[in-house]
Amino acid sequence: MSNLSSELREYEVDDFEVLMGEGTEPQIQTGDEFDLHPQSESTVDSLNDLRRLCHIPPEVEMVVPDPFESPESGREGYCCAYEIYFKGCGLFLPLPKILLLYLNHLGIAFSQMSPNMLRCLLCTFTIAAEAGYSLGLNELLELFQARESRTPGYYALYPIVDRNLIDGLPLKDNAWRKFWFFFRINNFSIQSSSELL
Repeated sequence: MSNLSSELREYEVDDFEVLMGEGTEPQIQTGDEFDLHPQSESTVDSLNDLRRLCHIPPEVEMVVPDPFESPESGREGYCCAYEIYFKGCGLFLPLPKILLLYLNHLGIAFSQMSPNMLRCLLCTFTIAAEAGYSLGLNELLELFQARESRTPGYYALYPIVDRNLIDGLPLKDNAWRKFWFFFRINNFSIQSSSELL
């Protein structure tokens, strides 16, 4: 993806130098816990398909990352997500508030969830809602333990002994880290505290 599509914002050379520093080439940024992350292979078309397939509200702005951005670098006012979170894990918008509270409590960024971590949480939310239970942070902490996965910088979820509600999850998801994007954080992307699961 050496050429940016016409739908993406283009930088003038002067603007780019101000942003990156004169004579600086764009670099893939890494955080303390992440390994080197390749440029996203998400496209405007793939995000439009994702919006249609997963019923993402049109009010949620979804953006293809610029070549110098990475999931670790973030973008102010936006959240990074992988396409598999929606296509393969059943994530929906607005995001459940309890999911964000749980991740915040654990000190895990949204984009640091492995697909199976997200699947476990969403399945647990569904089971609880179908049974008429309202899950809080304490209940999630009693059900699961988050640990770093085999891929540095990402986390997996493990049930506490004798509390496994979910089985049959995929053993591996192929190439999921190649397709990531940013979505704007607003009332359409994050559930308000007055809404219930």
